[in-house]
Amino acid sequence: MRQFSRERTSPISPGRMAGLSLAEIVGESFVETLMVEQDAYGWAMTKIADAAAGMVAGPYENLWRGYDGIPRRIHWTLRPMAGLDREIMQYLLLAGEDITDQRNAEIALLSTETRYQHVVESSLSFIFTTTLDGRFTSLNTITAKSLGYTVEELAGKPVSEILSPEAREIFAESLRRIASAGEFRGTVPMVRRDGVERRIEFSSRRMDMPGMASFVLTHGIDVTEQQVTEDELHLVRRQQELILAAVGDGIYGMDLEGRFTFINPAAAKMLGYSAEQLQEKLVHETIHHHHADGSTYSITNCAILNGMRKGEVARIRDDVFWRKDETNFPVEYVASPILDEGKIAGMVIAFQDVAEQRRLERMKDEFVSTVSHELRTPLTSLRASLGLIASGALEKRPEKQKQMIEVALANSDRLIRLVNDILDFDRVEKGGMALNREVIPVIDLLRRAADVAHEAATRASVTFRFDAAMHMVHADQERILQVLAELVSNAIKFSQPHTVVKLSAESAGPGEVIIIVADQGRGIAADKLEVIFERFHQGDASDARALGGTGMGLALCRQIVRQHGGRIWAESEPDKGSRFLFTLPAGSTAIDSAN
Repeated sequence: MRQFSRERTSPISPGRMAGLSLAEIVGESFVETLMVEQDAYGWAMTKIADAAAGMVAGPYENLWRGYDGIPRRIHWTLRPMAGLDREIMQYLLLAGEDITDQRNAEIALLSTETRYQHVVESSLSFIFTTTLDGRFTSLNTITAKSLGYTVEELAGKPVSEILSPEAREIFAESLRRIASAGEFRGTVPMVRRDGVERRIEFSSRRMDMPGMASFVLTHGIDVTEQQVTEDELHLVRRQQELILAAVGDGIYGMDLEGRFTFINPAAAKMLGYSAEQLQEKLVHETIHHHHADGSTYSITNCAILNGMRKGEVARIRDDVFWRKDETNFPVEYVASPILDEGKIAGMVIAFQDVAEQRRLERMKDEFVSTVSHELRTPLTSLRASLGLIASGALEKRPEKQKQMIEVALANSDRLIRLVNDILDFDRVEKGGMALNREVIPVIDLLRRAADVAHEAATRASVTFRFDAAMHMVHADQERILQVLAELVSNAIKFSQPHTVVKLSAESAGPGEVIIIVADQGRGIAADKLEVIFERFHQGDASDARALGGTGMGLALCRQIVRQHGGRIWAESEPDKGSRFLFTLPAGSTAIDSAN
């Protein structure tokens, strides 16, 4: 490497290669002192000017003066360098390499026919030469044989004739690159005689030799199988990524230092991070640092890290992970060691957010407890009533005996309703209740519901009023009557004597009808308007005792309405009555006439 101030050699240039002393070379012209080819002086001065203007000049090859008087072929590049102020180009840095022996070897190889043939023909790689416009001039047997041809068939032919249309453009670009830069490296698809495409990795160089026309020497390797293997590996990796992305469970990996190595989208979402935010973070400090009660989770007691240290699978059913927002959620997880040639390389952890599962378990426990209570209460009353009758204690009191029989019958009816409601609810929830849909006038449904409740309404001194116009719905008649019967029965129960229960319907927009059951009863507290539609919930805990409800009716109504594609809700204010509303798909009078 040497430095030059503009075109003059600087004092630190030794001139060793040219056999010149420091005193002989300082201040002399670089071009005239070192370059042998005088006809290249002008060209070289333009390259120096380019470098002085801030451009990199090169790489180039020229004959330079040698220390023994024999010219040497130098491969060199000239780069500008700024001075201390870093703004004005003050120096030119020349990097050069003596390639004389390399070029002589290439010439000797090509000029010695026997040696050339031996080296080329014994090679298992593609070796061929072409003209600068891409026509075969020579090739070894393996090149022709690999493509399904003989050497004679390809000699003199354009290379483009055995290329696909896509590859012809690549090859044309390679020739342009060789013309400008002297070499090309890249993959070019070549087509065999039988039409099969082979991918050949080219290394091509322009050869300029004395007394010979310039040509291109190409060394090629068939990388088809290698590329197929790489493509298959890429496909497998892509499939693994897609599988990880599709899995609903959270999955992440960690290395021996306890850092995240990968995380699937489900895990990142549950933890409130992006995958990039978690990459290489310490797992324990990020998501596993405290217990559910807020106490510190010691790293020495971490089941995941202990499993990795021992090379064991850790299965944990009751733990918590922490989100980015510092909230936690219950998890179950399995942590398995990752083995690489028999050695532990990390852990992969698959986990589930079990908050919903825990909620369902609590609901199941509450359900069993409530059903047990709901069954025990009427059974106890039934047993007491029948016990009194069976004991003969009421033989002389027929009116009391009749009362006990009525209590027993009422409690039997209550048990039957409870069991039927539970069975119906289970069928609807599991989608096992088929709907026999038809187009029905709403007024017919409302009148039938009122007829069913007529006796109860008479006892309670409650009357009905209807306002349904000509609205039609597309629904299962029996199931909607079941809903209306529940709503009308509740309206009567909670109405004061000499009040009105209004049954009406109105349009809710295109394709939908709202059916309304309104009473003038005591109303429902605002905080109860949602929970009354859950199993075993009522507006007042005393209602079940005083009015005999099962607590399943409204929950079943909601399931039936939802199965029809509708929704149900309540509107109420204390002491101002209640309105229960639900929607159904609108029917067509034309369909009704056809039916």
